[in-house]
Amino acid sequence: LDKDAAIERIIGMTRYPDAAWEPGPFEKTGYAGLTLNAVRGVICHSMVGSYAAAKSRLDGPDRASWQFSVLKNGDVIQHYETAAVCWHAGVKTINGMFVGIEHEGGGPGNEREPLTLGQLAASVKLVRWLGETHSFPLNREHLREHNEFYPTACPSGRIPWEEYMGPTKEEFGALFAYVQRLDAATKFLIQTTINLARQVYGNDSPEVDTLKERVEAL
Repeated sequence: LDKDAAIERIIGMTRYPDAAWEPGPFEKTGYAGLTLNAVRGVICHSMVGSYAAAKSRLDGPDRASWQFSVLKNGDVIQHYETAAVCWHAGVKTINGMFVGIEHEGGGPGNEREPLTLGQLAASVKLVRWLGETHSFPLNREHLREHNEFYPTACPSGRIPWEEYMGPTKEEFGALFAYVQRLDAATKFLIQTTINLARQVYGNDSPEVDTLKERVEAL
């Protein structure tokens, strides 16, 4: 690959195809000697309010930045490449290993506000894309909360982790193919039993009819 093609390939791996691109200030990433994210997982956060307020903070002087925002309407906005080291966890080394995902909502007095259905679906899809793209498993060792690294309530119980840790498309595809093979084997076994039942009870016996119904139900 030439230089331009290599850069394009890297960007393709670190930008989520279903996200709008609204970059944050470049100077709000990285540390001396730590400029590339290892991407071993994600840390989920709550914005504790609206996206407009969070974006104002991102663009302002606060030492806070994150890669993705997931809005209540299900939109996903990316602010930095996944390879960037953003300032979201409160711990330098952790920032260098995890992607930060902020979720709109959970404002003052309603901190435990559940994610909307569209927001949850978008967040799960994003996290699974990150896992597939950066090769980390979807378990709680790699799917973390801000409060697990820093003294804060964030994300205040808003993240239903069981929704994130289901099977991927590939895993489900393998399971589905296995079930199909089981169905085929079951049909063969029942058909063989039907043939034996015809010999024992006759072609129009209740036993044969029951077995035929079992085949049709598969």
